[in-house]
Amino acid sequence: MNKPTQAQIDNLPKWARKHIESLERQRETAIRTLNDYLDDQTQSKFSYMDGVCTGEDSGPTPKTRYVQTRDITIVHAGVSLTVSAHYDGFIRVQWEDADRFGFEVAAIPESYQCIHLVSRDNMRHR
Repeated sequence: MNKPTQAQIDNLPKWARKHIESLERQRETAIRTLNDYLDDQTQSKFSYMDGVCTGEDSGPTPKTRYVQTRDITIVHAGVSLTVSAHYDGFIRVQWEDADRFGFEVAAIPESYQCIHLVSRDNMRHR
């Protein structure tokens, strides 16, 4: 829906103009409050980007979310990947099958400094 022009709004009854003004104020307050909340997070070594519908644009707006931890695990498609930020200055990356039965997980090179991790069950689908 297109936003009405100022001339169209001026032709509305006074009660409708006041109602629209109130809704616009509420919307701006909600956007500002949500952005303040998202921007006031404590930064950490772990973060992810998330598309949040804040109302600023017609679709999601990319926002960074921080996770307060030293280790994070991702489980997807039969693979468990753990990333640890060690205090002595290195990052540890470890993977295994998601069920932890000792099944093999393949690390398939894709491009410069990028691999695909594939569980034994999904190796035929590659």
